[in-house]
Formats: sequence, C-alpha cells, structure tokens
Amino acid sequence: MAHNQPQHKECRVDPRVALVVQAVVEIGELAPRHYGVCEISRGGMFLAYQAPSETLEELNEASVHDGAECQIAFSVQLPGHREHLELTANIVRITEHGIGVKFQPHDPPPLASLEQLFARVEKHL
Repeated sequence: MAHNQPQHKECRVDPRVALVVQAVVEIGELAPRHYGVCEISRGGMFLAYQAPSETLEELNEASVHDGAECQIAFSVQLPGHREHLELTANIVRITEHGIGVKFQPHDPPPLASLEQLFARVEKHL
C-alpha cells in the first residue's frame, strides 16, 4: 500500500523571481565577494556562493551568523550606460550553497524595478 506524501505549499507574500545575475556582497569587515543571484522577491533574495568552500570557511572564521547586515550591489553594463543598484539586507540563513537575505524594512527595493533591470540585461546578452 502506497502512502501519499503530504504536499507542502509554500506560503509567501510575494512570488520569487529566478535570475541569472551576479552581485557583489559585502558582509562586515570581510572583503567583497561575487555571488550569483538565484532568486529574488520583494522581501529578499538567495545568493549562491561562487567559491563555496572558500566562502563558507571565511564566513565561519569571521563568525558571520543569521542577522548579520550585508550590502549587495548590482552593476550591469548596458549599451550606452551602466545600471547600478545597491541594497541593504540581513542574513536570514547560511547554507552550504549560499545565503538567504531579507531586505531591511527601510530599504525594500521595488521588485518591478529589479525585474525591469534584469529583463533589459537579458535582452542585451
């Protein structure tokens, strides 16, 4: 007799948007590192490590933990101009693949603006 697995439905206020974009992330006194932006929503994003073992080691040595503040910058060259966006966020989880961050309440990025930026980037790739 087969048992049905319970279906887990995610309860999110805003949908997540999948992206293939890089960001520069600064966490405390650590040197800035490149991360891949995997998903983004109005409330936060998941950033994948580019060098997982090195980055995890660095985060552990610096005692970076949930709640740590970080600065996230996107800089994208488009024909004729450069688009730049900077966000402040707090780390909400650290995994072996990357970090989940939540945008600070006083600095939420407009999701529509982010979606438009990345749509323009994809057009020119």
